[in-house]
Amino acid sequence: SKIKYDIPSPIKDASIDFNINKNEDILDLRNSKYIFTIDPLDSECLDDAISYEKLHNGNSLISIYITDLSDIVIPNGEIDRYAYNIAETIYRGKNIPMLPTNIYNQYSSLLVGSDKLVHAYTFEVTPDYKILEAKVSKAIIRVSDNYSYGKIDDLIFHSNMPFADDLRDLYDYSQYLLRHNVTRQRYMYSKEVLDPSRKLIDRFGNNPSNRIISELKVLVNSHFALEAYKMDIPFMYRNNLRIQKFENPNFMKLYTDPAFSQIKCALESAYGTSYYSNINEGHSGLSVKAYAHLSTPLRKYSSLFDQRMISNYMIYDDIYNVDSELLKQTCGELAKYLNNRIILNKMYREEVSNKRKILTK
Repeated sequence: SKIKYDIPSPIKDASIDFNINKNEDILDLRNSKYIFTIDPLDSECLDDAISYEKLHNGNSLISIYITDLSDIVIPNGEIDRYAYNIAETIYRGKNIPMLPTNIYNQYSSLLVGSDKLVHAYTFEVTPDYKILEAKVSKAIIRVSDNYSYGKIDDLIFHSNMPFADDLRDLYDYSQYLLRHNVTRQRYMYSKEVLDPSRKLIDRFGNNPSNRIISELKVLVNSHFALEAYKMDIPFMYRNNLRIQKFENPNFMKLYTDPAFSQIKCALESAYGTSYYSNINEGHSGLSVKAYAHLSTPLRKYSSLFDQRMISNYMIYDDIYNVDSELLKQTCGELAKYLNNRIILNKMYREEVSNKRKILTK
């Protein structure tokens, strides 16, 4: 079935010429911040981390660190071509990763005690949750702790440590972000209702640890996608157009209703299929003016592409001196390819799932 859907054979390991200290134009945060990850216990790759600190002016500094692949995956190299061909990690019984094993679980995974290159997205937030400043930098970090969702929840609910207070502050902020976007709540729930397999990918849930990670990722993905749009740089947006306005005050209660087919039909009529494009049309489901997959470079090729654009235009100010208009055209062609490739990947997952169900009967 892999041949049928044109899925390339995985690259198990890759030879990498990589020196983390070769670039001096990056922030060295290895000893200056307490940085931690929050992931499921069985995560094979850790591509995002967080730090939190209270400033003397009463504001908070929230930083989200996304592993940076731009110094490891060279454009048009062997690894890049493979990642492009498969487009994303394919989740099924035995996952097919987008990157060679030694990259996604060694070189780029944000493991405790190892020095890693990242994009650092930093937000200064007031006590009433207004964003005063947001910036992105290239940095070297050294993660202090890898936490599971369950451990973070336990600290939030039961610990008196100062770190637990910081976590509670982060949870309050995530609740604020979610509370002010009812449309997003509906959309996120609908994704799992219509496609239960997403629970294995996004781990969507209402417990504090999930909420913190989910909302901070949406914040990064939406805020800096909008910045890219304002700057008019080549970029890979994730658009979602509303098909039909769907309003129901008892929306959340519907999920416990046994008459599920009617609910599913209502959801399908409310939200269109999300798609990649070099033209920003906004994300109706998440109710944001622009959106992109910036936070998953180990799992989505679109994220790797946007990471390169952020490095080139937002961090280094067109260091490569590229032809922006030509790159925009290339980006448009890439979007069409990724949309088609992801459909094929989904068809492959469904066929494998159906075969597994038949075998287990």
